[in-house]
Amino acid sequence: MGKRRGRIDDHVEAYKRRLELYRELTLPMLKTMDEQNRLKIVDGDSDNGQVMKELRRAIHREVAALRRERAVESIDENGTTDTTASAASSSAAAAAAERGGGHGGASGRTVRRIVTC
Repeated sequence: MGKRRGRIDDHVEAYKRRLELYRELTLPMLKTMDEQNRLKIVDGDSDNGQVMKELRRAIHREVAALRRERAVESIDENGTTDTTASAASSSAAAAAAERGGGHGGASGRTVRRIVTC
């Protein structure tokens, strides 16, 4: 008996169903997030090192934007700047990005990695 390769549900009907669900559920969500400027796309076709570099860059940009936003909110509320909370959340986000590593399917290859904020 030979070893099975790929997914257990790798057959035409399962593929059609996955594609149907993607079109019904995922695409509208991605469109909405893109319209709200909450979607960042990182091309996963390059080597893992480059993908991780782009992913980290996207996360760091978002963390920096959140820090600026929270600092402005804090100034508006108190008249002073308090970035302690944003610094803690930024550290947690950066640590999560470091632990993220390569995510891929059964083949270990991911076509796109999507970061949402």
